[in-house]
Amino acid sequence: MSDNEANAPAGWYPQGDGIRWWDGTAWQGPVHPRQAASAQPNPEAALQMAAARIVQRGGRIESQSPNLIVVVTGRPISHVLHLLLSLLTCGLWLPVWLALAVIYGERRTMLSIGRDGRVVKAGTVRVR
Repeated sequence: MSDNEANAPAGWYPQGDGIRWWDGTAWQGPVHPRQAASAQPNPEAALQMAAARIVQRGGRIESQSPNLIVVVTGRPISHVLHLLLSLLTCGLWLPVWLALAVIYGERRTMLSIGRDGRVVKAGTVRVR
């Protein structure tokens, strides 16, 4: 092992005709063949698969374009119902309404294709 290897961070490194995992102290496992350029995943397909995983967990696609998908999870809160309950209980329902608005509700997640061709989760926005 050379001094350069001893200082290299953990990661996949080229070795011979393939790549091998360096854990920061020693080589791990066998040398894996490099993927051909045709074996690289299609960025649009990877974006669709990421959205499909969220949909399988109960989300729904709100809008979609070739490079951006907005996925909504959760359920909307009926603020009219909670307002009526708060009025009928002389404000005693307000803490419950506030807790539900903070903890639950819809969340919108934007998935896009980054500059490197990978799927990027642009952020999750809570809708009240």
